[in-house]
Amino acid sequence: MSTLDTILYDALIDIGVDPQKARKAAEAAALPNRDIADMRADLAAIKTSLLWLQVFLGVNMTLSLLILGKLFVFAGTP
Repeated sequence: MSTLDTILYDALIDIGVDPQKARKAAEAAALPNRDIADMRADLAAIKTSLLWLQVFLGVNMTLSLLILGKLFVFAGTP
């Protein structure tokens, strides 16, 4: 359990809730926090993928422009 979960668990125990029920309630309260952490991890992976796509797009555009430049330079040469 995380710190927030233990605080909730201790508070429930202090007011007289059954320990097993208090543990289940604290774990249920922690589920949204885990979901948010999972979403952040997924977003970090997406950001990394987008970064690589930008790099490859830049390399592709650079090579394409170099090839076009070569074609125009040597277009008038017999």
